[in-house]
Amino acid sequence: MLKFWVFMIFLAAVSVWDGKTKKIPNWLIVGGATVGILFGGAGMAWNEMGEVPGIVLGAALAALRMFTAVLPGLALYRFRMVGAGDVKLAAVIVGFMGYGAGGAGILAGLCLGAVWALVRMVQRGIMRRRFCYLIGYVRRVLLTGKIEAYYDRSRDGEEAVIPLGVCLAVGAAAVAVVWCLCA
Repeated sequence: MLKFWVFMIFLAAVSVWDGKTKKIPNWLIVGGATVGILFGGAGMAWNEMGEVPGIVLGAALAALRMFTAVLPGLALYRFRMVGAGDVKLAAVIVGFMGYGAGGAGILAGLCLGAVWALVRMVQRGIMRRRFCYLIGYVRRVLLTGKIEAYYDRSRDGEEAVIPLGVCLAVGAAAVAVVWCLCA
């Protein structure tokens, strides 16, 4: 139960910070990752023989989950469709929750982010312009084979940007709550 509440506090801190600044600081991610690894070790604290190597194995597995969770996000980051902090946050979520629940939390967060972005584009009257830009971007990448950033703050401004970290945190929190209620 302690792991649950620590995770909820971490997600709340990420949400507040990302909501205000649209950035997730590295010190917050490193702190979350460290605690996630420690809880991963505590979750496998003792093997059948009552020996400490279970702690090391649990911590190593949590760290491995975080590392492997970063890899898919790197493609989205390479195209500048998500921020580096969002990719690292997804890794911490998987480190805390595991692949199944963490993946479900990230998917829920991405769906929330998609809805938020669509609503924002409709409210600001920029949906047609953004979709035309997306189609042109995909066309340029396919024709030239050159990968360029999809989003550039100086060129695109802030009107279509949402704090994805908030969405990922809310999605992970929702899945964690449901997971705890069903367990």
